[in-house]
Amino acid sequence: EGKGFLDRRDLAVVRLLVSTGMRLTELANLRVADVDLTRRVAFIEHGKGDKARFVRFDAGTATAIDRYLRARGRHAKAGLPWLWLSRGGHFTNKGIPLMLVRRSEQAGIGHVHAHMFRHTWADRWLSAGGNEGDLQRLGGWENSDVMRRYGSARAVDRALAAYDDVNPLGEL
Repeated sequence: EGKGFLDRRDLAVVRLLVSTGMRLTELANLRVADVDLTRRVAFIEHGKGDKARFVRFDAGTATAIDRYLRARGRHAKAGLPWLWLSRGGHFTNKGIPLMLVRRSEQAGIGHVHAHMFRHTWADRWLSAGGNEGDLQRLGGWENSDVMRRYGSARAVDRALAAYDDVNPLGEL
């Protein structure tokens, strides 16, 4: 965190990845006009398979994006349509992974890549009781078999927690 342009951008990028599970290329190709902070939605015009969809993000992410946009407005390349800017212009799907590596090293958490956020987002969705159909639509998966893989890493933990919630034996 910080008040500098790169600090605000990087925080907004990470929060948007965490809160939406969007793909790296989808994130990199967002335009300023694709984000509605009031409704807390982003429009992904060209998702995988060239499919369009909306994704929702939380209020904290909206705040982070708003702070970034204020800093972005003072950037020399602020007239570009792309939401994410680097020092030289469009912050691309090549620059974002480098930033994630740098920031994860600064945080001392080891290697992080964008797709990890997608897995985590899907797992958290399912762990919190979200249904697979909504997850599939929000995540832009065409095939439900592919989507289920993302939440499978903690499937045993979810099943054990569900057992405790159901408590089939009651109070014996």
